[in-house]
Amino acid sequence: MEQLINHLPEGHPYRRFSNFARVVWKHLQLPQPTDIQREFCDYLQFGPDQSQIQAFRGAGKTYITAAYVCWRLYLNPEEIVLIISAAKDTADQICRFIRRLISEIPELHHLEPDVSRGDQDSSVSFQVGCATVKKSPTVTSKGITSQLTGSRSSLIILDDCEVPNNSASPAMRENLVERLEEMSAILLPPSEQLKIYPQIKVLGTPQSTHTIYQILEQRGFETRIWPIMKPTEEMEGRYGFNPSGTARLADSVRKADVTPGTPLEPTRFTGENIAERQLKYSKASFDRQFMLSTDLSDDARFPLKLRDAMFTEFPKHKAREIYVHGNRNEHRIHRDHPGLPGDGFFRPAMEDGLLVPFDTTILAVDPSGRGKDETGICVASTLSGYIFVHSVRGLQGGYSEPALLSIAREAAKYSVDTVLVESNFGDGAVTELLKPILRRNHGCSLEEVRNSTMKEARMLEALSPPNENHKLIFHTRVIDQDQQVSEADAAEKKRFRQLFWQFTHLEHLKGCLVHDDRIDALSMAVEYLTEALNRDAHMAKKQREDEELEMFLREWDSKALKGDDSVFWETEIGSKSGLMG
Repeated sequence: MEQLINHLPEGHPYRRFSNFARVVWKHLQLPQPTDIQREFCDYLQFGPDQSQIQAFRGAGKTYITAAYVCWRLYLNPEEIVLIISAAKDTADQICRFIRRLISEIPELHHLEPDVSRGDQDSSVSFQVGCATVKKSPTVTSKGITSQLTGSRSSLIILDDCEVPNNSASPAMRENLVERLEEMSAILLPPSEQLKIYPQIKVLGTPQSTHTIYQILEQRGFETRIWPIMKPTEEMEGRYGFNPSGTARLADSVRKADVTPGTPLEPTRFTGENIAERQLKYSKASFDRQFMLSTDLSDDARFPLKLRDAMFTEFPKHKAREIYVHGNRNEHRIHRDHPGLPGDGFFRPAMEDGLLVPFDTTILAVDPSGRGKDETGICVASTLSGYIFVHSVRGLQGGYSEPALLSIAREAAKYSVDTVLVESNFGDGAVTELLKPILRRNHGCSLEEVRNSTMKEARMLEALSPPNENHKLIFHTRVIDQDQQVSEADAAEKKRFRQLFWQFTHLEHLKGCLVHDDRIDALSMAVEYLTEALNRDAHMAKKQREDEELEMFLREWDSKALKGDDSVFWETEIGSKSGLMG
């Protein structure tokens, strides 16, 4: 960007875009740009070439970006600008607005199309008059689903490309990301001769936690966020950081020495104005549209939280009798997680009691064909009212013999009592194929279950109660198993196969998960073992102690009748009472 303004003399006001924006605002008979709007200007000029602006509705980011296009054309008429929005009409409106500014602002008159030489001049694309003749129009507007192949651009403006209608499901978002991947392909290479310094600028409001804007961040786009009010300290922490380590929340917002809830644009949006908007929107919508906080709006949308479960180590065939939930920072397991900001893996605050054999252990199987889906398998046990999850894996190969053999070996490894198979797939064929392999490798019972309700609702109904009541205990090996995904998947799609991504992104929406094999197996196991949750851990421990005491007393009475009182001194009770020796 520095190279673009070098041809302007030192001291020229238009060497700074914010000064040019003042001229546009004056022409539009608007008040002078606010502090936040001037920050937008500086971020567009001095920020990274690939950057995102997320600001509250009504902040004026689209007007400023249109002015930015005019300023870039003022500096270099050879620019080729592409404006893309979710709706073609929206992109066309921005294009018309830019064309009108060129016609009405005296400093831009030299950019008007020269129809006499054949310059294109329409409401959806036009060629500036002082540019060299080229095949591509100077400014073009398109919808995100428009044909982009063959287009070339030095400046791409993406304005609200993600909206509820095109990002409601994983499949929609995946399609949207594929469209955005084309942006880099149509970007012109840098050229000192033509003064081309390519940029992609994104303006938008995220629609959910798994917004496409996060995917853009992972691909090098830096994000800067401006909410309408000063957020609370807790909320500030949830905005997080860019992959580069820079804060996503704008510096001026973080450094503002005002109480939380204070308007950051008081000349345009007073406390009363904001309160009116809060009444018109649900809390989730207000947080998304005006506070740019996806976490707060999605907190209720995604009910399964990792922090409600417990993660620890326990043997294959037994566990402690009592586990006390805790999610303070000293209990945190410092591993990457796919949950909402503030979520994570936590160890129990306390483990108590003896190591006692599990009541029962099962292996649940969610079969798949030989396509892209995995066969999900989960091994879980019950004890003292808890459900212990030993292992959750995804197997490739569908119902092939190697996959079925892996299931049998997993059953043998954990001494499984029952293998549970969903019969919806193949109408029970997988069960029949598995029977002889199980007989050869591990003798246990085999049961089928059939489901007819909406899968997402069924899984939430099975998992939410035990998880919210801190009854789910995962072995820490499951965290490592979650990294074992298909190498055939692209890097950004691997997470869709991971159990804990599925766990934290499950919602009451049909088709909300791209893959659900692992969480389906987990929910089958939990649902089957739900009856065991009725036991109270402390009561179970007391019952076990009472039974052991009763057994000891019976043995002591029996030996006492025979005149052998040495039994008292040989017992654990005698030892613990300090009477031996």
